[in-house]
Amino acid sequence: MPSVEITGAQLASLSAPLQPDRSPAFESPIAATLVDVKPAIASPPPSVHPESRRTLPASTQLRREFESVHCTITDARALNLTPLQERALKERLTSGTQQTRLGSRPGTPPAGTLEHQVGAARVAPIPFTRNVDDDSLSALLAETRHHLPRVCSHGVARARSQASTSVTHSGSARRAPPAVAQMSQMSQISQTQFLSCLMDASKRGEGAPLDVAACLTAAGFSTQLSCITLDADTPLMHARLSGVQFFNCTIDWCAFDESHLSDTQFVACNLRNVSFINTSFENCLFQDCIMREVMMACASLDGVSFERCDLVIGSFENARILDSRFDTVTMAGTHFLNAEVSGSSIRNSHLENSVFFDVLQDFDVDCDSRKTVGLTKPTAVLLIDPEDRGTSIPRVLVKLDQVANMIPLRIAMRSPSIDRRKFDHEIDIVWQRVAVGAAGDLPIAQRLLRIVDDAPETFAQLTSITAKAKTLSANVNAIVLPGGEDLPSALYGEEEEIPRPGSDYRRSLLELALLRESLNRGIPMLAICRGFQLVNVYFGAKMRQNVEGQRGKRDFDLTPGSRNGIYGEAMRETLASVVSHHQAIPVSAQSLVEHLKPSVVHEGLVEAVESPHAGAVPALMLQFHPEFFRTEPMYRAPKSFVPPRESLQMSSANQIFWKIFSDAAQAHRAKQAVIGELKGPRAKPPSASAV
Repeated sequence: MPSVEITGAQLASLSAPLQPDRSPAFESPIAATLVDVKPAIASPPPSVHPESRRTLPASTQLRREFESVHCTITDARALNLTPLQERALKERLTSGTQQTRLGSRPGTPPAGTLEHQVGAARVAPIPFTRNVDDDSLSALLAETRHHLPRVCSHGVARARSQASTSVTHSGSARRAPPAVAQMSQMSQISQTQFLSCLMDASKRGEGAPLDVAACLTAAGFSTQLSCITLDADTPLMHARLSGVQFFNCTIDWCAFDESHLSDTQFVACNLRNVSFINTSFENCLFQDCIMREVMMACASLDGVSFERCDLVIGSFENARILDSRFDTVTMAGTHFLNAEVSGSSIRNSHLENSVFFDVLQDFDVDCDSRKTVGLTKPTAVLLIDPEDRGTSIPRVLVKLDQVANMIPLRIAMRSPSIDRRKFDHEIDIVWQRVAVGAAGDLPIAQRLLRIVDDAPETFAQLTSITAKAKTLSANVNAIVLPGGEDLPSALYGEEEEIPRPGSDYRRSLLELALLRESLNRGIPMLAICRGFQLVNVYFGAKMRQNVEGQRGKRDFDLTPGSRNGIYGEAMRETLASVVSHHQAIPVSAQSLVEHLKPSVVHEGLVEAVESPHAGAVPALMLQFHPEFFRTEPMYRAPKSFVPPRESLQMSSANQIFWKIFSDAAQAHRAKQAVIGELKGPRAKPPSASAV
């Protein structure tokens, strides 16, 4: 393959230590064999004075030194690393070793000290989330303005250099996904033109599926998109993207739900919070991509290849994976709950902290990849809604990773595998049976679960949800019931004061089933806001449907009898936290619940409860939001209901709740390991099937 000459400044922009989750221009891989290193004169970027090198941090010094080098890059895939592995390698290398010859010809493996560094980069922990602060954001914007034009042009050159790439499927007669094609000579569409083209086609289509390739061709543009940003406003649900190629694109909070992708390619792209629910893939390629929080629930993947990709806290829940391959990938925090796998392989991959739920045996996995399988920390269920990012759940995700040190498994709170029409019919029958329950029976929420359990054949859709809760609880160490929309008033036996359209009970049923499993199996639980209300309703509490003024910072104190309880450490002094709810549990309604006792009461409303019989497995049940203490979501989210000034006024003790939760999950994980050892080598511990 011919060499690609680039300037020293261009090399600097590509070689600089990467910050997590930048634009795809900063995340496109540059694993390279460096040859013919020649010194050259180059000026530093305008924002850096030459004399400032003496005081710069080591990582910045490294960049400045590279700006005085003129190199030839050959074979961008010589090291065969994923983008985040390359980032780890660059962080490990010194300026001297970065200028060392990594190989004398394309494909030559690194030697000497670099071999150790490359090996360490392959097994480096993959961060689930990243810290966000004003300084880092300002620095990112400044660097983006300086480097983006050059890096984008490199992305185009890189795509051209890979024109001869081809992919084959082991053990399959299917034709391979098309090689990364040369950049088309047709006009490249701009960001504004692309969005305008889609909008116009959507209006003309009158509800018909949008054919993106036909739309681009009709407008005289290439079907190859370069350096385009797709977001929540891009209309790509129920679309056809056959033959479309994405190069160096950012796809952020975009939904491709129920779309069809055939011969579609994503090369050097950054996919963040992308939803492919019920999407069909045929003969598609993901290459050199960073894919964070990508949801492929109920997707059909037929002949799909993932090459040198990082799949971070992704989901293949209920996915159908046929004749597909994962080659040189990392899958930290990614799970395969109830996935169906056939004829698919995993090669040269790092599978640490990947959760397979017993489907690993259905993959053809090479020995080196299999050796990396395992969990290094506790796992926690976090229910999410791909269609509504919210402001609370993204912050809970960050806290679970950065403070509680857990592996957050993003589980669909409304299972897309459910036939909604059949589900609604079944839940109507259940409510009819609940209504004729005898006085003094179980609370309504528990009665609902009992009715479903007693007639699994009659309630097949509902039973699949309770079965999902059982599978999860058998394989995790903690459960989080997050905040969200109002609870259906039928769960506590009242009419809605403010009528709403038909309620979707899929989330409520899953949460109730998880709550029951947590109590029965002794799994640590954290219930926040809506989750707190659900726990109280499960035990029979009534709710006040509309309360005023429950938004913003509040000061809380423990009730006198709770000083020695689970919240004693976090609330030794008055706790400043934040609330946002218009439904609440009044003290008068909660006092009738014998299994819970109020720990925090504010203005006649219960703000925290605990179980008097929790033992060594705590359940933290909070109406307020400790996740907002100095936490920003990784990516842009809707405007928070907590103003920044109020977040800064929160007590640092809000962090202690997450540490209590972490300790409980660690203890549960240790207990499960002991149980597995006592049962003998033939029996896996209850959580071992997760891998």
